[in-house]
Amino acid sequence: MSVGLVEKSKRQDPQVPMPISEGKSNSGVRDALRGKSYDEQVQMTTPKDGRQQPPLDQAAPAEQMAAEVGAAIPAPEEMAADAASPEMASASADEQAAGAPAPKATEGPEQSEAQQLRDAVSKQAKAKDGQLVLGKEKTEKIRNGYTDEKGVRHEPMANFTTCIEFARSTISDASADLYKGDTKTAQATSAAVSDAKVAWETAQSERVKARRFEGFTKRHEEQVLVFANKAKDARDKAAKMRERVEGESDVRYKQRSAQAAGLEAVAKQYDSVVKTQQGLVDRFQKMVDQAHGKAEQMDASNKAMIKAKRPLSGRPQEGEYIILEQGQDDMYGKPGSEKLLAAGSFKHIAVFMGLVGEDTEYETWKVTEGGGELASTNEIRVKKDDLMIISRYTSESDLGTSKGSRLAGWIDAGELIKMRNQKLGKKG
Repeated sequence: MSVGLVEKSKRQDPQVPMPISEGKSNSGVRDALRGKSYDEQVQMTTPKDGRQQPPLDQAAPAEQMAAEVGAAIPAPEEMAADAASPEMASASADEQAAGAPAPKATEGPEQSEAQQLRDAVSKQAKAKDGQLVLGKEKTEKIRNGYTDEKGVRHEPMANFTTCIEFARSTISDASADLYKGDTKTAQATSAAVSDAKVAWETAQSERVKARRFEGFTKRHEEQVLVFANKAKDARDKAAKMRERVEGESDVRYKQRSAQAAGLEAVAKQYDSVVKTQQGLVDRFQKMVDQAHGKAEQMDASNKAMIKAKRPLSGRPQEGEYIILEQGQDDMYGKPGSEKLLAAGSFKHIAVFMGLVGEDTEYETWKVTEGGGELASTNEIRVKKDDLMIISRYTSESDLGTSKGSRLAGWIDAGELIKMRNQKLGKKG
C-alpha cells in the first residue's frame, strides 16, 4: 500500500487501512490498490478489455464452511485458497508473542554499516517532517479528482493513508544517499525493507488461515462428540429393550426386540456421521499444521523482523522502522460490503526516532510517520504488558477494542543488511 485512497468516513485515523472509495463515476479504485505505488494504482485501475479490474479475493465467512451430515468434504486446496485473503494477512496477538525471539544487538561486520543506514534514515525522516508525502502534484490530483489518460474519471478522495509511501521514500532516499555511485546496493537496501515487511505479513496470513481452520476443526470435533453420544444412547436403549422381562409374552418381547433393532440401525447411521465429521476434523487439522509450518518457515528466514515480546523487552534504535498491527478483528467498509481486518494484520509503519520516557506501565516513543497528507513527528505510548498503542488517534478506552493497535515489532538494520548481502551474494 504505497498510497491508500480512502473515502471520507467516521474513521479518521490515518493508521487504519480504510475502505477504497469507488466513487459515483465508477473510478475502478479497488482494494487491490493496497501495496501499490501511485503509478501502479493508475495502471491497475485502467479498464482492460472493457472490464474493471476485479477486487482481491475475500475470505469466505465460516458459516459457508459448515459441513453437516451427508455434506461433501471440501477439497483442501479450495479451503486454503479461500483463507488466503490479503485482508486477513495476520495472526492473533497471543500466537505472535509466543516464541518471539528476544531483541539482540547487531553483531558482525555489518554493525558500522547498519548505524550509517539508521543515521541516513533518521536524517531523511527529519527532512521530510511536515512535507507532503506524495508531493504537491499528486496530492492535489488525488484530492481534487482527475481523469486519466484512458478517459476514466477518478473522483476526489477526502483522506489518504500514506504511511507506507513515507517509509518507501525515506528508505529509498536514505539508501541513495548512503550508497552514492552503487545503484545496485542502494536499490537492494531499499527493497530489503519491503521484503522484510512482506515476509512478516505472509507469515501472519498463514497464522490467520491456521486460526480459521482451528475454528472449523473445533466445530466438527463438537459434532463428533454430539453424534457419538447419540449413537451410544441409541445402543444403550436397544440393549435395555432386549432384556427379557419376567412373565413377558413372546409377542411382546418380539415387538421390543424389533424396536431395539431399529435403534441399533439408527446408531449405525450416527456412526457414519461420526466418521464423516472425524474425517473433516483430520482434514482441517492437517491444514492447521501446514499453515503453522509455513509461518514458522517464514519467521526463520526473516531475521530482520524482530517481533516484540510481551512484556515489552528491548526497543528499536533511532532510524529503524516499527510496525503496528491490528489489535482485534474489525469490520470496515460500506454497509453490505464490509471486509474483515483480522487481528494481527498490518496497521501502520513509522520511523522510530527515540525513547521519550517510561514509567511502570508505558514507554513513550517518538516517531516520524506518514498517514495523512503531511509527514509528522508524534509520540506514541507502548503499554508494556500487552504492547497496545496509545497515539494521537486513540486513548486508553480503545485498548483491547477493534480500534486499538498493537506493536508487532521492528526491522533491525543490521539483520536487514545481512539479508540484503545474502540476496546480492556478498560475503561478510
